[in-house]
Amino acid sequence: MKTDYTKYATHLLIASAVIYILEKIIIMIPEYIDRVRGSYTTPLPTVSIFENKLVVAMILISLVFYGIDLYKNFETQIKNLKKK
Repeated sequence: MKTDYTKYATHLLIASAVIYILEKIIIMIPEYIDRVRGSYTTPLPTVSIFENKLVVAMILISLVFYGIDLYKNFETQIKNLKKK
């Protein structure tokens, strides 16, 4: 049974990007409403990717999956070279 870890890693990266974007939108909407009302005294808040530990964990897990898939690919290529 061959497991395609790249597929899982790509899904994790997409999910982490969606979570980050939703978090940024949720934080920024009240600030944009204040800007529309004319309140320009406070700077816009920043949303760091490292503040949300779930996003960081998902990115790290996806990198591990990519590494596993890369290792298995090299292992398969080496086995095929030894057979020739």
